[in-house]
Amino acid sequence: MQLFKGKPDFKEIDPVKLFYNVGSLLDIPTGTYVKGKYGENILNGGLGVLTAIAGRGNMFKSTLAHYMILSAADKVMQSGHDTYINTNDTEMNIHKDRLRHFSKQFESFKDRDIFKSNIWSIIDKTCHSGNEWFKMLKDFLKIEKIKNRKEYTFETPLIDSDGKQIRALFPSFGEIDSISEFETSNIEEIQNKNELGESGGNTIHMQLGLAKTRLLMELPGLCNAASHYMVLTAHIGAE
Repeated sequence: MQLFKGKPDFKEIDPVKLFYNVGSLLDIPTGTYVKGKYGENILNGGLGVLTAIAGRGNMFKSTLAHYMILSAADKVMQSGHDTYINTNDTEMNIHKDRLRHFSKQFESFKDRDIFKSNIWSIIDKTCHSGNEWFKMLKDFLKIEKIKNRKEYTFETPLIDSDGKQIRALFPSFGEIDSISEFETSNIEEIQNKNELGESGGNTIHMQLGLAKTRLLMELPGLCNAASHYMVLTAHIGAE
């Protein structure tokens, strides 16, 4: 028998957080089995809404990030609808030709140019500062996807506890490669106004830390609401 009568009428979370399969060695450790509409058990595992890959240099963090994004996007596009991928190359070392070749390892991109088809866009610091990029991304997620939720909602093969098919917002994907090199426009202003060693530049790392903290605070709510799957890489030192 329930004791409390005036419990808060909270809006509750979705019954299942959707993961997109990327490959068994990554799907199984992250996954759980969920009932499908035909009574089968479906492994809901792989790429979650926010994934971070951290490690020392030259450990293929970027390659793993690209693989996970492309593999998940490949599964999504087999529904017959194009998704959208955006990469913020803060380290400024991505070559489109290499990634174009890499993308052709996946069925959906074998006969398509992933860049000319406007499926994947890549920016770096010569294109947009970190804050400019994030504002444009937020506008896309909030104004295009969340505001037009009904237009982009689809039925998944998974069912909830009432036996109804779970509905979800069509996913998009993104990368920050790497969060370690993420910079906002105010950092460039400080650098332009102060020569190396001048005291005016002493707060650069503090302000960088603040910007990254704010970014990491905003991403979970924003990405979950908009069904935007992000992979972040981060560099750690040897010690």
